[in-house]
Amino acid sequence: MKKHWEGYGYVSNKALETTWGQMADAFIEHVMAHDDPNGKDDWTVLSAPTGSGKTQGAILYCAMLSEDLKVGTEHPGVLIVTKLIDDANDIAEGINRLSRRFHPELPESASVAVAYHSRNKLEHRRESLKDFPVLVITHKAFEVLPERVWVTTIYSG
Repeated sequence: MKKHWEGYGYVSNKALETTWGQMADAFIEHVMAHDDPNGKDDWTVLSAPTGSGKTQGAILYCAMLSEDLKVGTEHPGVLIVTKLIDDANDIAEGINRLSRRFHPELPESASVAVAYHSRNKLEHRRESLKDFPVLVITHKAFEVLPERVWVTTIYSG
């Protein structure tokens, strides 16, 4: 995360690195509980301050999870809930871009993440959302989405 953060021209510090470690711990806890019937099956709210890298951390972690898209493995599924349509689009695009950087074997047309909201409902039918390992959805779309049990939630912004 430090390298990713500094790649945007930002400066890292001990407080940020501590926050990023807490985020990674939360993400890992959910991923490890994916196949455990007695594992964690609730929400984790990351309440770090604005500008601490929550969104970039979620993008980076989801992109790194694309490693699990190789044949014979199962992605745990991730749901990212955000307020704005533009944020949903940007987050999904960022995950897809970084996924290809981490895993160049992924086809250019492969989408690890999809944004779902009122502007693209016709493009992505609700039934097809389960085909994407990462769903980025607006709060409003999440409220009206009837089936949401296939993902593990790691971030709500």
